[in-house]
Amino acid sequence: MLLLLLLSTLVVTETVWVQAEDSITIQHIIIFLAAIAVGMLMAWGLSGWRRLGSLVFVLVVTLTAYFADQQGWRLTPTSVTEARAEKIERAIQRYYEHQGTYPASLSELAPSYLLLISQPMIYRDQTWCYEGGADYYRLGYVHQPAYGVPDEYITIRIPASAGRPPNPGWSCDQVLERVKSKAP
Repeated sequence: MLLLLLLSTLVVTETVWVQAEDSITIQHIIIFLAAIAVGMLMAWGLSGWRRLGSLVFVLVVTLTAYFADQQGWRLTPTSVTEARAEKIERAIQRYYEHQGTYPASLSELAPSYLLLISQPMIYRDQTWCYEGGADYYRLGYVHQPAYGVPDEYITIRIPASAGRPPNPGWSCDQVLERVKSKAP
């Protein structure tokens, strides 16, 4: 069951990445072929009713990958990123309630307030833009609504903030310029 859960998570995540990057992946073919290979090896090495179990294994893995793929296509990179931002925002609020100040960096949240800080799903190497102080914070990311859009559609999104930052410029501005310079 744990293996099937991990398989489902991998397939859903990679399917969303396919949408974000407009790339083609062969993950589903590899999973299907691996399931068939393992099932054949099991069928070859087993006898009786266990041989039937190997065929059921192939069917279960294939159906799990198929339904996970369908679930991945129901999600968008933006919806996944926004859901991750909401989790981080709740962790920041809990931190503020306990510490009386906002964290200076997101790393202060892990593992006490948030076990893992999931990154945005717009670009594979992207991280959150975050700035925090005693009475303010802002959490943002560079947003691209679809792969290959002109650079005027690439913007900074701030899904969570509080207070007023001391200066208007921040790390997201440099990231935005770098991403726009690579846009078509």
